[in-house]
Amino acid sequence: MKKLAAFAFTLMLTSALYAQDMPGKVVLQKGDIIKITTDMTSSNTQSMMGGDPMEMKTSTNSYTELEVKEVLADGYKMSQTMKKMKMDFDGFGQKTNYDSESKEKQDNPFVKQLAEKINVPEDIKLGFDGKIIEEEAKDDPKASGKDGKDGKRGGGGGRGGMRMMNMGGNSSAESAFLVVPKDAVAKGGWEESTEKDGLKTRRKYTMGAVMGNMATVTVQSQTKGDIDINRGGMPMTTKVNTLTEEMIMVNMTTGKVQMHTVNMTNNSKTIMNDKESPSTGKTTITTTVE
Repeated sequence: MKKLAAFAFTLMLTSALYAQDMPGKVVLQKGDIIKITTDMTSSNTQSMMGGDPMEMKTSTNSYTELEVKEVLADGYKMSQTMKKMKMDFDGFGQKTNYDSESKEKQDNPFVKQLAEKINVPEDIKLGFDGKIIEEEAKDDPKASGKDGKDGKRGGGGGRGGMRMMNMGGNSSAESAFLVVPKDAVAKGGWEESTEKDGLKTRRKYTMGAVMGNMATVTVQSQTKGDIDINRGGMPMTTKVNTLTEEMIMVNMTTGKVQMHTVNMTNNSKTIMNDKESPSTGKTTITTTVE
């Protein structure tokens, strides 16, 4: 009984000490450069316009740098630059390969879109909570995710479309940070619910091993909702349903992640002209941060 009481006291003392060292926010300084390497493999089965299902396989490797430009009152002004990327795509009877370091010219429109992003800095704002702060575009209705007519999200390739491409996952910046609440060690974890672009996500965080300032955190989440897109004047709706399991190694005193693995299972469908096109598959993402 005395040993049990001593153990409980030690656990409480340890949790209190950790809480003192945990600022409850991402801690960065102006000039910091965060180096992010991401590997992704995806295998999905998709039917088009109610036709026979076809398999799509995608693998990518990318290297991105984040630079802290300014410390703000509510977060950080950062520059996000994808330095290089490799991609292999095999699906719908077509194969596409891309290597940003290759000098070989490629006329594929999709590859061209990727090439235009390489070494082009993108200004972003990261909150102290480790989440991207999005600012609404005022002049361009397409950029704000509206079609400019009925005010519904998803017009002409706005954020709704980008969200569908990354459903259940995070941007490079968000994958690099995780704020562990001060009472998480004592409670063994925490939960959160978010809603964005028509998608609702519930996450359950569970504390794992803790060694010094470093901790492993496992995450189980589900993302559900509808994404409306108007592509070429043709409206379509994607009903998203994904389950995700994550393992994160994070420095609790800075909120900076060292490694982040994601295993996502997709069971969604797209509806266009009253025809359903199911989409199922699995995606694995491994991110390392320096």
